[in-house]
Amino acid sequence: MANASSAFHNLIDQYDRFIYRNFFRRDPFVSLIPRKEFDTGQGLTPQVVTHTGELPTAYMDITPGGAADMAQLNITDGPGTPSGDVAATRVQTGQTKRDYTLKVDAWKSDVINMSDMTFREDPKGTVANVYDSLGEYAIVKNSDWHRVHNIGMAESRAVVTGTGVLTSATSTEFDFSDVVLHLKGTLNGATATTFDVSNNPNASAVDDAYNSPGQGEGICITSGTGAFPIGSSAQAITDYDGTTKIGTVASWPNGTPDNTSTYHILNTNVPVDTLDWTETLPFIYDTLGRNGGANFALGWSDGLPVYSLSVGPEAKRKLFKADLQTDIRYEMPNENFTARGISKAVNGWAPNTDDFAIRYDACYVPIYPTINVATSLGQRNIPNPDYLPVSLGGKALYEVGTAMAREVYEARPRPVDASSIDRANFKPTNYMAEVRWINNPTFEGANDLENKGYFRADWQLGAKPVRPELGYALLYKIPSEV
Repeated sequence: MANASSAFHNLIDQYDRFIYRNFFRRDPFVSLIPRKEFDTGQGLTPQVVTHTGELPTAYMDITPGGAADMAQLNITDGPGTPSGDVAATRVQTGQTKRDYTLKVDAWKSDVINMSDMTFREDPKGTVANVYDSLGEYAIVKNSDWHRVHNIGMAESRAVVTGTGVLTSATSTEFDFSDVVLHLKGTLNGATATTFDVSNNPNASAVDDAYNSPGQGEGICITSGTGAFPIGSSAQAITDYDGTTKIGTVASWPNGTPDNTSTYHILNTNVPVDTLDWTETLPFIYDTLGRNGGANFALGWSDGLPVYSLSVGPEAKRKLFKADLQTDIRYEMPNENFTARGISKAVNGWAPNTDDFAIRYDACYVPIYPTINVATSLGQRNIPNPDYLPVSLGGKALYEVGTAMAREVYEARPRPVDASSIDRANFKPTNYMAEVRWINNPTFEGANDLENKGYFRADWQLGAKPVRPELGYALLYKIPSEV
C-alpha cells in the first residue's frame, strides 16, 4: 500500500513555539538585611542617633590598701567612710550620630514597536520577557548594592595578611583600598622607566617610601594608556624620590603610561592566606560577641549564638565540609535562609554562599562575575572566565566575605512612581525597583499612535546604619581547589 506521507512537505526552519526563559539570579542577602520604607518626613539626609555609655576599664582592686581598693562598709558615724555617703564614680553617657541618604539609579529596555510585534514569534511572551529581564537586572543591582554596603556599613574591615593574621581598619570606606593600597589616582605622566605622582596630594614626601620589596608591593596601571591586562602582577618599584614624587620601574608590561593612566601602588597588606577555623574566624566570632552580637544573633546552636558568614563557593566548601555541624534555632523568622536549606551551623557560623562575591585580581582591580556578549538576536550574559580563581584558570586572586549579626544596617527603599504616593500598595520587604511601560505621544519626537515605547526601571535606596559594630568585612585569598 502506498504511503501518503510522501505527498506532504516537511516543515523546516520553524521556531519551537515555546520560548524558554533564562532568569535565575537571586539576592543571597535579602533576608539578612532588614528592609523598611525610607521615611521622607525625616528629610533627605536623616541622622541616626545611637545612645552610648561608659563601662569599667580596669578590674577592681580588692587588695586592702590598694590604689583602687573598694571602700569598706562602716555602719557607725565614727572614723571611716559612712555607709550612706560612699563616693560615686562618674559614668558618662553619649551619642553616636550617623547620616544616610537615598541613592538613585535607572535603566531601560530598547524601544519596542507594538504594531510590529504582531509579526513576531510569540509577541506576548517576548514583551513579557523584556519586562522580566529588567526585573532580573534589578535583582542583580540590589544584590550588588548589598555586597558593596556589607563593606561600607560594617564598622570593621580586615585583610588576612598572614596565616591567622588580620590587618584591620575601622574607616567607613566601601572597599579595602585604604588598607591594601599606599596610593591610587591618575598619573601626572610617565616615561619608559618612571612614573610621576606629584599631582596626588597624598603622595609621600619620603624617599624610597614605595620601594619594592619593603614598604610597597609595586605599581599597577589599572586603566587608560598602558593598562595592565587583568590578572597581571604589580610592577616592582626600584626607587622613589620623595621630593619630585617620581618613581622608577624596570619597564612597563603593556606600553608606556601617560597622564590618562590610573594606577594602584600596593602595600604589604594584600591578602596572603584564606579564612580558617584556627585563628581568623574564631577571633572575629569572639569580637562580635564582645560587641553585643549575642543579643542580635541569627539564632542559637548548642547554646552559642550563630552569625552569618557570607563567602564564595570555594571558601564555603573549604570551611564547611569537614567540621561538626549543629542545628540552628533561628532567633527571628528567616524564610530565605530556611528555604535555602541553611539549617546547620559550624563553629557558630551559618554559611551564606554568595556565588557572585566581589573579587579582585593581583593588582586589586575588581573582576565582575558576568560579561555581556552578542547572541542570535541582541545580547546575553555569560560567566566571566576571568572571575574564576587563579587555581582554576581564572584571574581572581582575592575575595570579599562578610561576617554579620542581625541589623547591622537596614535597606530603606522609597517608591518612585507618582501613583504610589499614597504607598497603599508599596511593600518594602520585597521591593526591588519599579518597572513601567513608557509610550507618551511625544516620545522620541513623534508617537501619535502611542505604539512605540520602552520599559524603564527606577530605583531609590538608602542604607540606614543601625549596629555597624556587629559587622565585619573580610578580604582574603581565594582557597585553591586544585
